[in-house]
Amino acid sequence: EAAARDERIIAFLDSWAVERADEYATLDEDWIDVAVATADGEVAKYRWTVEGGAARVDALDPMPWYSNAKAATGGWLLSLVQQGVVRLDDPVSRYLPEVPHGDEITLEQLARHLSGIPSEADSPDSEELDVGADVRRWMTTGDLVTPPGSTFHYSRVGYSLLAWALERASGVSWQDAMMAMAAEAGADVRIDDPIAR
Repeated sequence: EAAARDERIIAFLDSWAVERADEYATLDEDWIDVAVATADGEVAKYRWTVEGGAARVDALDPMPWYSNAKAATGGWLLSLVQQGVVRLDDPVSRYLPEVPHGDEITLEQLARHLSGIPSEADSPDSEELDVGADVRRWMTTGDLVTPPGSTFHYSRVGYSLLAWALERASGVSWQDAMMAMAAEAGADVRIDDPIAR
């Protein structure tokens, strides 16, 4: 059964990566990692590379988590809701009064990419991703792509604001919250770069 599952996942990953080859080329990425947790708790890891296609690799090899950090931040939000620390319909201004449109945008809208906040406010003179700088630049203008709550619009800036609001609400840093959640799940997470605001 495990061998058949491996074959299915490898075939899927190969076809998925080929369909997105142009997108990954623009990001200068030549590999993709995927981790799969089975119902019985086994974790399997697969890597697709430009040269070799998809194959199963050691599950303990380090794996960058990129936008999985958003899913983990969403999990933190829901755990704080469950604890009664925050509510999904809390306005951002309750925790971050300095944020533009904070009375109009809720924590749930940040988490669901419904805030209308642009994904980034990249500086034209930098090719490096700097979400902290993007947040600071966005806060100087407060420009929205769409009205809050109206349309899905992916936003890294919005998720940074969500993490910041949860830090203020809970008194716990994002890094510490992620490490605690990872430890509870039996995962080993390393955060190389602290969040800059």
